[in-house]
Amino acid sequence: MFTLPGMPFYNYFGIMLGLFAALIGCQSDAEQPAIPASKSEAVLSEVPDNSSSVAALVNGVPIQQQEVDRRLSQIQRVYRHSRNRFDARVEAQKRREVIDRLIDKELLHQHVQQREVKIPDDAVDSEIQSRITTIFGSSHALNSYLDDQDLDLPRYRARIRSELAVKTLCLADIADNTTDEADIRKLYEQLANRRAAAERVEASTIMIRVPNDASAAVQQNMRNTAERALINVHSPEQFAAIAKSMSYDPTSKDGGYLGWIEKGSVTPQIENVLFTTPPGQRTNPIVTSAGIEIYWIHQKRSAGMRHFDEVEDVLREHHAQDAIEQQRRRLIKKLRDEADIQYPSAARE
Repeated sequence: MFTLPGMPFYNYFGIMLGLFAALIGCQSDAEQPAIPASKSEAVLSEVPDNSSSVAALVNGVPIQQQEVDRRLSQIQRVYRHSRNRFDARVEAQKRREVIDRLIDKELLHQHVQQREVKIPDDAVDSEIQSRITTIFGSSHALNSYLDDQDLDLPRYRARIRSELAVKTLCLADIADNTTDEADIRKLYEQLANRRAAAERVEASTIMIRVPNDASAAVQQNMRNTAERALINVHSPEQFAAIAKSMSYDPTSKDGGYLGWIEKGSVTPQIENVLFTTPPGQRTNPIVTSAGIEIYWIHQKRSAGMRHFDEVEDVLREHHAQDAIEQQRRRLIKKLRDEADIQYPSAARE
């Protein structure tokens, strides 16, 4: 049985993904192309009486025409904003693509069930929160997406759980593959010149939560407490230890480490403090709407191309995700070669 360990509710890597997005620029959110059906897949010469409701059978499990039509309707809505017409030719092509994607999904689902992959609830929670942070931007935007996709939260959670299960299997299959350092350096060379960075600082933080209804006296008392706790802090290691013990920021588990912060990416109040504090020192406590924040400034860099050490973690993650996707496609091809996939004659015209 495969089990994915529980993950923290907030994923620091969302910050790094944002940086990677800045490196490579905006890309479309198009779905991955499905692997087409192989020649060995049979067309049903005789179908049951309810065959009109079945688009395909995957090892005996039906893919319903209703689900195909629902997804086609979503694609058609997208075409309303396109110069291309959603005519009969386009509809037939998209129908075939949708059926192939649903077959892939069902094959992966069956494979996950056979391998008994278990994904804990907190891993699903963490992934959803990460997507809210790095993709949607807010819970409201996620809800709008679910409405547009005719999804509710339980079904979306089931989708995320399935994706994580497939990822777990793919990771297990490529566990012995070592990352080639030359590949990471090559990726850096390909991406480094895409966008120059503004002036930036490398920083860690401690955040002390202050109740919204706290009086001025209470706020001052909490600020004094923070200052007393930090009075003898003279190194990043000491700062990290305190961050782990008293910070409410999601980065506390990593000693409050935020990574590189560009000018223009935070509020003017925070930016002014970050860029006027010398490296190797902490800032004074800052009262914000979120609470009391203190920063440790590790180093500063002027505007220009990012150094390799600033993006190495992002590049390694990108390389790993690419390896997972390649393994996923190899797995789908293998499952298709071994599967019994049948179509009612009308479904593949």
